[in-house]
Parts: sequence; structure tokens; C-alpha cells
Amino acid sequence: MNPVPLDREGEAALKQASTAFFNDGYRQIDFILAYQPDSNSKKRAQKVRFRQKFEASMRREGLELEVEGKENSQDGKTAFVKVHASWEALTRQAELDRIQMPIMASDLEPIKSSLINRGLSAASALIGRSNPFELQPEYQVEREKYFTDAYDRKREEQFLIGDQDHFFTQAQRIYLTWSIISGITISLNVQKRKKRQQSRAKGDILDNESSFSGSLFNEVQLNAVVDEEEPRESRVKTANIQYLLSNDIYGQAFPVHDCDLTDSAIDTVDWSKIPIERWPKRKYLRTVWGAFRQWHRHQPLDEIRDYFGEKVAIYYAWLGFYTKMLVYPAVFGIFITLWGIWHAFNDDEANSFCKAGSGGADLLICRACRQPACPYINVEDECINARLSAVIDNWGTTIFSVFMAVWVVVFLEQWKRYQSELRVRWDVSENKMNIEQVRPDYALKVNNAKLNPVTQLMEPFLPKRSLLQRTIISISSVVFFMFVVMALISAVMAYKIAGPILWYARLQYKDPVTGSTEVSISPTLLTSITASILNGLFIAVMTKIYMKIAWKLTELEMPRMQSNFEESFTYKVFIFQFVNFYGALFYLSFVRVFRNNEPHRSDYSSGCPPTGCLLDVSIQLFIIMTGKQAINNLLEFALPAIRNWLKQRKSLQSASPYARWEQDHDLVTPSGIGLFGNYLEMLIQFGFVTMFVPAFPLAPLFALINNVIEIRLDAYNDLVQMKRQIPVRAKDIGTWYGLLKVVSRLAVVTNAFLIALTTSFFDRLAYNANKYLPGQDNTTFFDFVLTPFKTELWCANNGSDTTLFGSLKSDCIELRTYEHHGNSTLVDHCYFRAYADPANNFEPTTAYYIVFLSKFLYVIIFEHCVLILQAFLGYMIPDVPDHVTVRQQREAFLQRQTFKEHELGPSSVKPEVVEVSDEEFAAEDPNKPWDLDSFASNLPKDVAVNKLGRRAPVGTTRKRPRSIYAAFFRKIMACSD
Repeated sequence: MNPVPLDREGEAALKQASTAFFNDGYRQIDFILAYQPDSNSKKRAQKVRFRQKFEASMRREGLELEVEGKENSQDGKTAFVKVHASWEALTRQAELDRIQMPIMASDLEPIKSSLINRGLSAASALIGRSNPFELQPEYQVEREKYFTDAYDRKREEQFLIGDQDHFFTQAQRIYLTWSIISGITISLNVQKRKKRQQSRAKGDILDNESSFSGSLFNEVQLNAVVDEEEPRESRVKTANIQYLLSNDIYGQAFPVHDCDLTDSAIDTVDWSKIPIERWPKRKYLRTVWGAFRQWHRHQPLDEIRDYFGEKVAIYYAWLGFYTKMLVYPAVFGIFITLWGIWHAFNDDEANSFCKAGSGGADLLICRACRQPACPYINVEDECINARLSAVIDNWGTTIFSVFMAVWVVVFLEQWKRYQSELRVRWDVSENKMNIEQVRPDYALKVNNAKLNPVTQLMEPFLPKRSLLQRTIISISSVVFFMFVVMALISAVMAYKIAGPILWYARLQYKDPVTGSTEVSISPTLLTSITASILNGLFIAVMTKIYMKIAWKLTELEMPRMQSNFEESFTYKVFIFQFVNFYGALFYLSFVRVFRNNEPHRSDYSSGCPPTGCLLDVSIQLFIIMTGKQAINNLLEFALPAIRNWLKQRKSLQSASPYARWEQDHDLVTPSGIGLFGNYLEMLIQFGFVTMFVPAFPLAPLFALINNVIEIRLDAYNDLVQMKRQIPVRAKDIGTWYGLLKVVSRLAVVTNAFLIALTTSFFDRLAYNANKYLPGQDNTTFFDFVLTPFKTELWCANNGSDTTLFGSLKSDCIELRTYEHHGNSTLVDHCYFRAYADPANNFEPTTAYYIVFLSKFLYVIIFEHCVLILQAFLGYMIPDVPDHVTVRQQREAFLQRQTFKEHELGPSSVKPEVVEVSDEEFAAEDPNKPWDLDSFASNLPKDVAVNKLGRRAPVGTTRKRPRSIYAAFFRKIMACSD
């Protein structure tokens, strides 16, 4: 693979733009090791010895080093070791890691873009513009597609090498270099002579140290078996780069960005002299991907993969795919909301509240508590709440919940298809992961060793008993903190109940005209808003606290491998965040509806308001979701910028050169757990969008807007504000796909219960059915769902100075008094929401049992129907597209062919091909029984045929001209997508 050639001016401009080179200006920097010499002379001498041994080992592995002393750095404290991997070192490691490299240009027909994209391109061409979602023509890079095979130095001539400097992508070079560095181990020589002699006398260990690429500690024991354990004292201790970093022998290890993006550096380069294909990747990605003005354009995923590696690229591929899929529910949600607004002013149920309140003070909602501080609420004051509820609580919401249940499974199934395409496209479909390294912390703290059956080496081992104890402590701690979160949620809900009482006294004022006591704002509405804000603050604080606790608990468990550590940490944080973010929503949606709302049974009414609970759920969801997204985006943008400015301001003001490696050293270091925070943020958002969407149909729209910003913001941070991430090979999104499936299954259940319990869907059904009963045609929805309560029951005499409810009779009179515009009225009866019979001690009515049974049946039917539909769609949508299968088969065929060519020679696998024209083919058999053109047009272009279908002689193949088959083959490929 040869790069686009440059003229002399272009070469000069490119050399000026690319700054990641050794001092000779030729060898590119693949990695940087930075350290600050220790002030303590004893420690400094020991660390210098370790660094010298490690750097000598790197040179033996084929890595070339160049050291920049601290006297040459801006801060005068940090020294840098520049690492360049030679061609021999890269190819050797590529063979070990089975890196897939090109062997032949693809001869398959290009895959057509989607119908929507083709339509947009055609429409844009008609008006003389380019497709607004595609990259601008001047920024499009032509990439040739190749078939690949695992690199083999013995078959080097079969690979399309061309220019050795450009054979491996930047991400591949860094990945291979880091693999070499990670595989290097050195002896620390920390054993005491006496213990070593004792060990040798017992024959426990060998004199020589063994080394193995990928192990932190390497121990060899004579006649060792798998189940034998060895105490720490008898081990020879060696360490790799992770140990050196964790013990501050090296301070940092990072790859450098390939160019400088500061304004002064960009302005000095004449970019017109450099073809777009030869631009430094960082500059190119910053222009077409990391700029907010490009928010509407597709991401250059292949270039992202070439620069950051597969793990980062597949995250952005998933985020972009998720964002694109959100367009459909976002548009549908807007339509449902607009229809809901129109419906709110024409809804009979909402109008029944507004019209019922036109009678004045006769129709009142009962006090929320048995204290004068809890006011009566005039039904006319509930008119606004009734209309707001009608916007989201309508027939359209029910349809939308079913649509979202189907959308979830389509999204996951389509992502699997797209992911399989990316695997083949990025050559990670058969990615065999390297043997993982033992975590440094695990190796340092574990006191036993055990033979690894894979490596046949003694490695640190944690006994099962100790592992069980640590796991029990960790699980118990997780459960404890879950209860802590639930307690905080309960405190917020208690405030939600008692809040109106607290706010009522503070919101009272004297009307100067009427002289009556009024309130400036509804205490109930103010309590609902402030409770949501308070819950959001609790969520933010507890998230920060629990992230640290989860990290400590995971360290306590002592996972052996880094992948085990990340998986355990992920599950802990997800469980906690699930309770933290969704706990209040679950309470409002599914618990509060069962709380007591009857004034004759409790001192406080903690149930739903007369217009239902869905409005409270919607307010809570809106504040938490949008507030979380806005705060996260603000912090993601501001914090790295502030940190970098504080680090770099002295260096930028200095007159001495600010080297490329020093600039990157001062950038923010990426998280030690990679993309964990990004995935977790999107997973929480996915739960908001799917599990509670009937309460907030605009949730997909807000998620879409956030994700469009999130993609460009994350891209900007990765390119400008953060150190370059070490590339990691990955073929999927890992654990997160399983968690997405868990949330999608829960979404079916929550949507079913939300429609059944929280909305008024079945109340409306029962009301509409009730209207057809004799004598019920004039009954309003208000009369149907609300039950009257005689306030004199608060003052019933029980033979003492107190009422039946334990309150003083004098207070009872005050409870029955309603003040409105300076007038005091003794209330005869008020209303509360329940299906209760006042004549039968407020026992449930027949309508209550009918509605409850309908809700129960709906949940069962809805869940089963949607789950069956999801299973059906999952079965009908193939996991792998047909064109991907064709490519895999074609590539496997070519891999076998190239191997045979190498082993047996080219003539053994290439049969003689005799090209014949249509006339020659027809002339061989003029009495053919079928139409030749019709027969040939139904065969692919590369299928060998002979006259009359007879087999050709061995070693000879008669093939139709390629033009005969081109149309049919294109049709096949078009239909296979």
C-alpha cells in the first residue's frame, strides 16, 4: 500500500505539519515513557537501575529509543524516552498477534448505500448541492477495500506491503509497540539471599529466571502440578511496564498525537500543498469530525479506527447508530406530543374537571392532611393540571409505548447486523485476544502461587476461601448502599408528602383588595418541582461517592485480570445507578398509585392527585434527564479545558520550544477504565428513553439532541483535550450489549405497568363503557373517578372531647372551614380519587374490581404479545447481512488459495482459463436445447460453464465473457443487503 505521492513543496509542508519524530526527522515516535527523577538518592539509584534494565530489554526486542533529559523539558523536571518500533519488531509482533493485513484488492461489487441516503443525494444533486449528511466532497478520502489474511513473515511477498512506513496504520503501530513493551519483564532482585538459598536447597525453584510475554510475575517450579500452591517467599519476582508505572519508576506511558493543533502551528502550514489523503490524521479528524459545525454529517469511522483503534471506533459507531435510530421515535414522539396538545383542549375527561370547577367552592379536593396548613383545592385550580396530564395521558401514549417496545428490538437486532459488518470490515471477526496480563495490584498483594495451565508458569493465586470472603463482603456492601439510596429516595418522597404543609405557611400573603389570605403559587406544584431538583442533587452526589466505593470494593475482590476488574466494576456501578436514577421514578409510577389517598383512613394523603400520577412522573423524568445531560456536557467540556490551561499556560508563555511529546504529556490523561463513563451515560439515557417513555414522549428527542452534541464533544476531547488513547482491538461493545438487552426487557414490563397503573387509560375505558349503562349517560369523568367525602366525619363524636380521628373538636371545625377571597365557608363534602362507596364505609365499588382486573389482564397480554413480537423480529432479522457472509466466504477462499500458492506454487491452484466469445461458444453446438444468453445471464460472472453443461477437461475451464454476467451479479449484491 503506497501513499499518495507528493511534490517537493508538499513534502516540506507535510514535514512541517507532522511533529511526532525523532531528532533525525525520519523515525516516527510510536510511544513515550515519561518520568521524573526521584529526589531521594537511594530510591533514585534503584529506579535508574530498573529503568536501565527495562530500556535495555526494549532495545533487545527491536525498539529504538531516544532520551530527552529533564534539562531539555519545559518544566525542567520531566525526562522523556521516545520509542520507535523497527520494521522487524512490528512484523514479528504482528505475526504473534495474528494481525490481518491486505493480500489482495477486493473484487466484490461495492455495497449500495441506503435508499434514504440515495434519495437525499439525488435531491441534493438536483439543487446543485452535496448530500448534507455526507462529508463534503473535498474532504472525502478514497479508500480501497482489501481482502486480508493473518500476517506471516514467511509469506511476506504475498502481502501488499508497498511502503513499509505506511503498511501498518497508526493505531496498528501503536498497538503493536505497546504489545511489545507490555510483554517485556525484568528481574527486580528483591529476594533476600538467605531465603533464596533455602529455596534452592529445597529444590523449589530454578536458578535462572523465566520470562513470559504477558505475565507480571514469572515463577518456575520443579515438578510443579496445577493444584500445588507456593508461598510468596519462595518466588523470583519480575515486573513489567504496569508494575513500573504503578511504582512510579515511570510516571506515564502514552502514544503521541501525530501533529500540533494549536493555532500558531496550524497557521504556519500551507495545507493546500498536501493532498487530503496525506493530512495528519489528527488534523483531518479535527476538521471533519471534531468540529461542532459538522454535527449533521456522518462520522469517518474508518479514519477513527486508523487513529484510535477498534475499541474507540466501535464506541463511536455504536453511538452514531443509536443516535440515527433515535430519529424515528423522536419524530413519532413530536407527533404524539402535538396531538396530545390538541387533545388536551378537546378531551372530555380534562373538560370534566374544568367544567366541574365552574360552580365555585362547592366542588373541592379534600385536604392532603388533617391540618389547616393543608388547604382545600378548588377543582377549577386543577384544570391546568388536568390539561397538562391530558397532553401525555391519552390514547396516543399507549400506541407510543407499543411502538417503543418494537423499536427496542429492531434497534438491538440492527446493531448486531451492523456490528458484524464492522467486524469483517475492520478484520477483527476472528480476533484472538492475547493472553491477558495479571493485574499489578493482584500480583503484589496475593501471597500464593499456582501453576497456570495455559502458560505452564507459576502465577499469583487467590485461594477460593479468601475469594469467597471478599465476594460476600463486596455483595453485602453493594446491598447496603442500595438501601442507603432507597432511604434517600424515601426522604425525598416524604418531603413530597409533607412539602405542601411546609410551603403553605411560607407562601401565604394578604390580598390588599379583598383582605383574604391567599397563596402566591400552588404548594403542591412547588413541592413537586423542588422534590425533583432535590432528587437530582442526591443523584449527582451519590454517583460521585459510589463510584469511589465501587472501585474500592472491586479492588477488595482482587480480580485477577483487568477484564475481570472492569466487568465487576461495571456491574456494581450499573446496579447502583439503576436504583439511583430510576428509584424515584419507580416509586412515583408503581408504588404511589397504591398509597392511601382516602382522608378517612390516614392523617396524610400520600397517593396520587385527582388528575393522576403521570404528570409527576413526567416532571421528575424531564428534570432528571435533561438536567443530567446538560450538567454532564458542561462538565465534559469545561473541566478538561481548565485542567489543560492550568498545566500549559507556563509552557505556552515560555520562549523555549514546546515539544510535541511535552504538549501531550500536559494533556488530561484518559480514564483508567477506558470508555466506561461514556457507555454508562448512554445506558442510563437508554433506560430513560425506553422504560418510562409513556410519561415523556419527547424523551427520544432530547436524547437525540444530546447525542448529536455528545458525539462532537467527545470527539473534540479525544482529539484536543485528552492524551491519545492506547489502541485496543475489540470486535463488539462487550458487556454493554448484555446490559442493553436487560434494560430492553425491563422496558416491556415497565411500559405495561405504566400504562396499566399510572395512566388513566383503563379509567377512560371503564368510564366510556359506563356511559352506556341506564341512567349513567350524564355522568362526567370527574364524577366517575372521584368519591365524595362528608367532612362532618372528621367531627364525629366518640364520647369524648376528641373526634373519631383523635383531633380536638375545635380543630375539627377549622378543618371544615374553607377560605376563598375573604369568604369563609363551612365545607359539607370534598372529593378524593378512589373507587369507593360512601354508603358502605368507603369499601371498593364494583368498578374498582373491574378496572383492577382489566389492568392485570392487560399487563399479562401486553408483556407476552410484545415479547413474542420481539422474539419473532429477532428470528426474522439475520444477525449477519448476506453481503458480509459473501465477503467472509470470498476472503476465506482467497486465504486458502494464497497459502497453497506459497506451499505448492502458483500453477497448482490456478486452472487454465480459456476465454471464448459468444459466437465461438454458440458455434460449438448450434443445436443447443436452450437459449444460451438466457442460461448464461442467470449465472454469476465468475462461474465456469461448458457447452451443454458437461464437465470441462481437468485443468481447463471455459468461462463466459464477464459482460454477460455483470448485470445479474449486481442484482444479487443489491438484494443481499
